[in-house]
Amino acid sequence: MKIFATIFLLIIIVVFGLYAMLYYSFNLSDPSHWLNQKYRNQVIKYPLLRNILRLHQVGDYRYEFVENNNKNLEIIIYQKDNHKLNPDTYAKVADQIYSLVKQPKQVVFTEKKLEESVNGIVDDDDLKKLANSYSLPKNNITYLKIFVLDEYTPIPTYAGIVNNANTIFLFTKPIASITGGRSPAAVETSTILHEFGHLLGAGHINKDNCIMSEKVENISGRPTAFMTTYCREDLEEIDNSLKPTVN
Repeated sequence: MKIFATIFLLIIIVVFGLYAMLYYSFNLSDPSHWLNQKYRNQVIKYPLLRNILRLHQVGDYRYEFVENNNKNLEIIIYQKDNHKLNPDTYAKVADQIYSLVKQPKQVVFTEKKLEESVNGIVDDDDLKKLANSYSLPKNNITYLKIFVLDEYTPIPTYAGIVNNANTIFLFTKPIASITGGRSPAAVETSTILHEFGHLLGAGHINKDNCIMSEKVENISGRPTAFMTTYCREDLEEIDNSLKPTVN
């Protein structure tokens, strides 16, 4: 009996040690870590493993978005009455997201009111609190959250940002500075699609008239146009980011 107890204890120690190593390595912010490079793209295929190892960084829900067994994709918009997205934005975003993932039966939008006590001028700590405070239902739907806020104080020219696996933060002050009183739908659409590209694991590309250009995210200049459809280079970048997660 002592031998079996010893073997059992050793197995527990090995399993716990392996879990601790994977948990620590996968949750490092450094994507170049060898474990991240070699195994993360395989592990994120499986929702149970993502939850066990708490893989909630940008790009970790690629598989959930792309091969979600024909579940609906519901995009929940958290916004205040005085800072609402343009209605034209919804249809444009839904069309482009569906053209990428092709899996959801339907891309639907749900508007929810952001509490008045929430300060729209935010920093990184505020973004983490917001993402954690508004939890999602657990059912047979894939969710994407979008928070419509005022300004990101570390970089006030940011129109949008992502800092976890399924949440986009949109900032109205820099968007308004670009639209100059015109309809903000094109800027909103371009920014949302840019950040969604990041959620699919895509990086920036060096082409100004494409959605994944860094200038769409950080509008420190005054771009002449904001694209509302992914260009060929965008699609290539996104496709390359998805290849490791597709069987």
